[in-house]
Amino acid sequence: MILWSLLGGSTGLSNKPFKCPRKLMTKQLSEHQKKFTEALMLAITAPSKELCNECVLIANQLGSSLSKKDIELSMMGIETALEYMESSND
Repeated sequence: MILWSLLGGSTGLSNKPFKCPRKLMTKQLSEHQKKFTEALMLAITAPSKELCNECVLIANQLGSSLSKKDIELSMMGIETALEYMESSND
């Protein structure tokens, strides 16, 4: 998965699919988690490797204070957005 490889496995999270309980779907993202998610999304869509690396560095810094669950939820949201973007381009 692209998100796991971008973070270099530094989160210690597994590649197993995450089953999200229904009660978590209504969770509001904190500003810190939103910034983490945006940094990851920018890393994926960056026009150059240099900008990608910069965004990954920022995401790693922001992610260091988030829980594993928050990181997984952010990554799930990004993967969903990417799948939507891919299907819209077909």
